[in-house]
Amino acid sequence: ILTCTYKFHNDLRIDMNIEYQTPGFGVVVILDNTNDLTMTEDAYLFKIGSSDFSIFKKHQNKQTLLSKNSSIITSSISNKNQHLIFEIINGKAKMIACVKNLDGTEENFILGEKIITEDLNSYYVGFYSSKGNVIKNISFEQHLPNKWKTNISNTDGGYISFTENSFCFENCLYD
Repeated sequence: ILTCTYKFHNDLRIDMNIEYQTPGFGVVVILDNTNDLTMTEDAYLFKIGSSDFSIFKKHQNKQTLLSKNSSIITSSISNKNQHLIFEIINGKAKMIACVKNLDGTEENFILGEKIITEDLNSYYVGFYSSKGNVIKNISFEQHLPNKWKTNISNTDGGYISFTENSFCFENCLYD
């Protein structure tokens, strides 16, 4: 499992494009309830398999299968660009497959969803994959923290970069 060390808070959207060639790819939500990320007591795995989708919960050393559904996603050497979205909104986590229609438009299919009853004020995200799959790109979207006010009238081609507990205005007209 490849784990992000950034600590996420509340709602989150992850947009991913992968080469899905071998059964087994997923997103892991690791609850922040210990001082050591490697010794976490609670985690959820949202996993795509071979034409199926499963949700697992790990509590201490016990792993439980919470649900298993059939899935429209299959692994294949020709599956070079599988678009997936993982969301956590108001405590409900879901995995979405975005499939291109013949006319080139995308249609979204919910592979599975789970209400996470534990507190999501602070958690980590990881990625699980079998050998042979390639993560082509991932983007994370999250709301600004509570009580932040933003007012950017003119960045003049510049941008804002966000890092752990900070941000920086770069190459802006008034930075």
